[in-house]
This record gives sequence, structure tokens and C-alpha cells, in this order.
Amino acid sequence: MNAISIAAIHATILTILISFVSAYGIFKRTRIQEIENEIIDQAEKINLVKFEGSIYFPSNQMEDLNIKENIYQYADEIRDSIGVMPPGKPFEINDSGEIFFSSKEISLEEKSQEAKKALALMNIIFHYYPFPISYKKLKDKRGWDVESPTEYIYFQNVGDVKQWLTDIKRVIKAFNWVFTWLPYAKYNSESLLALNEVEKKKMQNIGPLPIDLRRITPSSILKNYVQGYHSVKTVIKDTEYNLKRFNRLKRDFPKCTFLLSISAIFLTFIIGVMLPMIKPNIDPFFLIWIPILFYIIAFGFIFIKILRG
Repeated sequence: MNAISIAAIHATILTILISFVSAYGIFKRTRIQEIENEIIDQAEKINLVKFEGSIYFPSNQMEDLNIKENIYQYADEIRDSIGVMPPGKPFEINDSGEIFFSSKEISLEEKSQEAKKALALMNIIFHYYPFPISYKKLKDKRGWDVESPTEYIYFQNVGDVKQWLTDIKRVIKAFNWVFTWLPYAKYNSESLLALNEVEKKKMQNIGPLPIDLRRITPSSILKNYVQGYHSVKTVIKDTEYNLKRFNRLKRDFPKCTFLLSISAIFLTFIIGVMLPMIKPNIDPFFLIWIPILFYIIAFGFIFIKILRG
């Protein structure tokens, strides 16, 4: 068998190989891209979760709050501020960690301030990143404070989603106890009841309110937050599920193995097709067995992928 005949055989085999490997590569890359888009679409559903706002805001400036670093501290403060307390008997914790009830009576106004503190912190935490930013203050041309439109969360790639998942899971974990306890407490505590009472007295001086405003109470706001909390957990769960699919698909499509197969095909083309056409007098043994080695690599890749599905 002469070199030109060998080159023709190699060209036929390579055509088949290139068709298989290229089709597989395009199929896998398309699937990876589809799942990546699904991950981003799923994560961006966080923009559909609405936490009801309240009229209470912390006295601190936003930059002083440092929510990301102090999230567990703020969650503890909120828990303590809306925790169930015996009427007029605030509990305290001594240096040994023992809980005891103070003999000091606290007023209705003091208890209402605790609820305001909790609602103010929640108002900020759940309206800033990693949630859509809806309470960002801007200055107009006259220098007056104006509210900006809601800044929704958008992602460029899976890496952005992974970072966001880390951030939002930290917030949700910090509030697990608070939002698990609230339904059992029927969204009420001494501080919340006190705040409701104080606000009712204020409203009596203002006059009747529209029905939609009368429905908004500290307890109804907290109920909305608990519903939002469960919606956020669903978004996280579904996003992580798609992320696992994405990682599994990438693991089943190792780039190094695919590139090795492409390299083997290219070298086979050089040795088995181009070289015989340039130098027809090359030993046929060299033109046959070297390409066969590369065929084993390329067909091995295809065979393994077929077995794995």
C-alpha cells in the first residue's frame, strides 16, 4: 500500500472522528450554556421577592452599619428587641450566662422603642444587597433627598451567582431563629404590642386612615417578612439545584481530555495525511502505527463519553 492510499484512508477516518468530536463538543457546550442561563434566571427571581417597608430607619448612617460584617450581631439585636418578655419584666443575662428577670419596670414607650429598633434594622437589611436595593437616597439638583428607583440584582455569570449565594445565605442563616420563632408567637410580643398601642394613640390625633394603611401594622410587616424569608429560601434552593447540575455537567466534560482528543486528531492529520502528500517515500509502517496510537486516544474519549451517557 503506497503513501497516498494511506493518506486517503486517514482522511476518511479523520472526517468521521472530527464529526463525532465536534458534535459532542458543541452539544456539551450548548447544554452548559443553557444551564448557566437557567442558574442566572433562577437567581434573579430574588427581584420578585418583596419585603414590605416600614417608616422606621436606624439613626446610623448606612456606611456605619456595615451590614455584611455585623449581620449576626444585628440579627441578635432584632431577636432580643422583639423577643417574648413578661409584661414589664425585661430579662437580662449576667456574666455567667444565666438568664434572670430584672425587677425594673419598663414603660410602654420603652418597649415600643425596642420594636422600632428591630423594624428599623430589618427595614435596612432586607432592602439592600444581597436583596434589591430600594431605599437608596440620592440628591436632586436642588440638593434635596430623593428616593432612587429600585436597583435590581443582575448577574453576568455563574461566578457572580456563587458570590451572591454566599452573601445571601449568610443573611438567611443569621435570621433562621427569628423567622422560625415569629409564627409560633403569632407575630406578637410585648414590644410589638406596645408599639401597636403607641401608634394607635398617635393615629387617634391624626384622624381616620385609608383602609390599606390601617392594615399595615408592625405585626403585619413581620408576617410579610416571614413570607419573604421562605420565598428567598426557595430561590436559594432552586438556584443551588441548578448549580449542582452545572457542576456535574462541567465535570463530565473535562476540557483537558477534549483538547487532548482534538490535538490527537490534528497530529494524525499532519502525520497521516499531509506528510504522505509531501513525502510519498516515507515508510508506510510509520504512517500507519503512529496515527493508530492517536486514533486510540480519540476513539477512547468518544467511547468513555458514550458509556457515561
